Amino acid sequence: RHPELWYPDGNVVIVSKDMSFRVYGGLLAQNSPIFADMLSLDQPGSAEKIDGCPVVRLADQPEDLEVLLSTL
Repeated sequence: RHPELWYPDGNVVIVSKDMSFRVYGGLLAQNSPIFADMLSLDQPGSAEKIDGCPVVRLADQPEDLEVLLSTL
């Protein structure tokens, strides 16, 4: 878990390598058409969840995601 980008009321968990970010899906979708598409895809009932939130796994470096997410 990222020490600063893990919001208890976040509704989506982004995972990159060994780092997790719990953030607000609406904010991601509003600022990124790519995230909007990712988050709008139907999630099957067996989709991975962490703390009840859907998980999106990315191949990006955690440091890159930290910079991106901290600017939103």
